Amino acid sequence: EGAGAAPAEERRRLEASACRLASHRVALRARKDAAAREGLLREAGSNGESGPRRRKGRAPGNPEEDEHDALRSLTEARNNMGSTLGHIQEVQKKLDETSETI
Repeated sequence: EGAGAAPAEERRRLEASACRLASHRVALRARKDAAAREGLLREAGSNGESGPRRRKGRAPGNPEEDEHDALRSLTEARNNMGSTLGHIQEVQKKLDETSETI
């Protein structure tokens, strides 16, 4: 009985640690995303821009380049959301695995 309990207890501790690690990864990613978003908003506010961000040296009013910038921004946002979703799914998987052992 004593020999069988030790590996089970160790496995529970490892699963709990893995779950905490996954949660910390999600929290760290959220902090990084929030800091990046805040930096972009601060930068846009200091430049007085109200539409798509303008690159330095580019004449305003070029709709094709504005559309390209908007597409790039949306693509980046989609990629960030996909990454966040992946982290959430990873945490959910760890939680499900932990719940099964309880």
